[in-house]
Amino acid sequence: MTTALSQAIQAVKDQVVAQAGTADAEGLAMLGTAIDRIGGRATVIEVVELGDVKKAEITALADQRNADLTALADQRGAALSAQADTHVATLTALSETRETSLTVLADGREADLTALADTRDAALTTLADTREADLTARADARTADVIAAGTTYALTAPLDGIAYDSLGRVTGYVAGPKTVSALTYDTRDRVTGFTEAVETHDGAGGTTTVTRVYTVTYDTRGRIASVAAATPA
Repeated sequence: MTTALSQAIQAVKDQVVAQAGTADAEGLAMLGTAIDRIGGRATVIEVVELGDVKKAEITALADQRNADLTALADQRGAALSAQADTHVATLTALSETRETSLTVLADGREADLTALADTRDAALTTLADTREADLTARADARTADVIAAGTTYALTAPLDGIAYDSLGRVTGYVAGPKTVSALTYDTRDRVTGFTEAVETHDGAGGTTTVTRVYTVTYDTRGRIASVAAATPA
């Protein structure tokens, strides 16, 4: 309540007390009317003042609420930021660990493949050398077999005029008066037959050529079992 209103009410109260014993009915009625008017004004003013108070309280409450919400939002934002930073750090560490593991795995795999390749190369080299030695030995043995098959006739000159097929196999050769041709082979590159033409001299000094066709057979161990000769009709 305002100071002016309080003073007016106090003045009316003092006048009522002072005139209560001497005032007539009209005077008392006027005092009553004044009191009613002052009371009505007081009620209106109190309502206005109450509204202002409530408004101030609500404003203060709203400000406090805003401050609380702002603080809560800041706190929540800080917590979320910290959580995000932690999550990012965790993912970064996991990624780095994963990358390191993959690098180690790749290096190990590369080393394994290199070692495997080296081992494979060494094995292939050894196999090639062994195969070459085996082929050389088989070629030498085949040549010896062919020569042995014709030992009935002495060689009067070194081997010359040796012929080969596209696989490097001997298809014929000339040894002095003897000509060997038409050599045939099985799937294991073993000689299975050949034709031999030998030039001989009769008692009258004439020259005669004797031709024979040879067939070569082998036992179960791959050794020559027989060399059969037939003279063509």
